[in-house]
Amino acid sequence: MLQTHDRAPPVVARVYCEHPAVNAAVSHYAGLAEQAGIQTDIVLDIPNALAVDALELSMVVSNLMENALHASAQVPAGRVPYLRFTCHRAGRLLLEMENACSADATLDEAGQPRVHANGHGIGSKSVAAFAKKYDAELLYRIENGAFRVRLLV
Repeated sequence: MLQTHDRAPPVVARVYCEHPAVNAAVSHYAGLAEQAGIQTDIVLDIPNALAVDALELSMVVSNLMENALHASAQVPAGRVPYLRFTCHRAGRLLLEMENACSADATLDEAGQPRVHANGHGIGSKSVAAFAKKYDAELLYRIENGAFRVRLLV
């Protein structure tokens, strides 16, 4: 005999890409963005089999998304917080992250995000280390209230 329960239905994680570790990271941070009222636009083409370490790539994605959420949550009133994350592949992976940022977001002389508080900047350093290890191209840009990261692996 079937019994009814007053339970919420199980939450089914959205599939953003074929790669399970990256998909788990993206699902986690997309959920946090939704809870924080941050608009997301995520379109990823990341296959299950990659030429880079799965855990390292998922950590890079986690760092990029966490930084984007943190910055988007601090945009001034009247601006819409958002996060846009895309990945295309054409022989190599091109990951692009864009998010709203405050006016005090700046890059240092080396083109890396400038750290404004103690204990921050570790994620950006790990992304740079990943880029160096895999001979990837890493570019940060800030323009028109948007912070952009491009990583070509």
